[in-house]
Amino acid sequence: VESALRARAVVDQLDYAVFPQSGYRGQLELWGGQRHGQLSGRFWRLETEGTVVRSWGAQTLALHALLNTAEVRGHLGTDRYSLGGFHRLSGYQSGQLSGNHALLLRLAWYRRLSQTPSLTRGFFVGGTVEAGNTWTTREQIALGQLRAGYSLFLGADTAIGPLYLAFTYAPQGA
Repeated sequence: VESALRARAVVDQLDYAVFPQSGYRGQLELWGGQRHGQLSGRFWRLETEGTVVRSWGAQTLALHALLNTAEVRGHLGTDRYSLGGFHRLSGYQSGQLSGNHALLLRLAWYRRLSQTPSLTRGFFVGGTVEAGNTWTTREQIALGQLRAGYSLFLGADTAIGPLYLAFTYAPQGA
């Protein structure tokens, strides 16, 4: 059980939630509180994410960054954050990497295809280059330990959400 104070700020100027063509989005969340019970102790968390998108005709580049950190006083519980899965270190299994500190950088390129079938905003072809990792303690954090992930995809922005067909690869992934 946790009791905490939480502050959150979000700025969203993306033109579309899925396959945006322009704009930026940033999110900052700060937590401070107390854990009760078996994993008792004081804690704080800082969670940040940001995306910047720019297009030139049908070509789009999107840069995304995520930085999350959590500190727990008293009994150290389970790792708070995880990476792995499509666009969160592609080529790794979902949640394969976990820790109390996470860093992810992703550069995506995609191109809107000229044929737009009904029931979608469009089809897109693209790829990502990703770097990131998780660490259990702050002392373990080293940028030299960043892992890489890559993806190639065909995607559609449909009325029920995004739909992807993707190939992913990570040199150390599963």
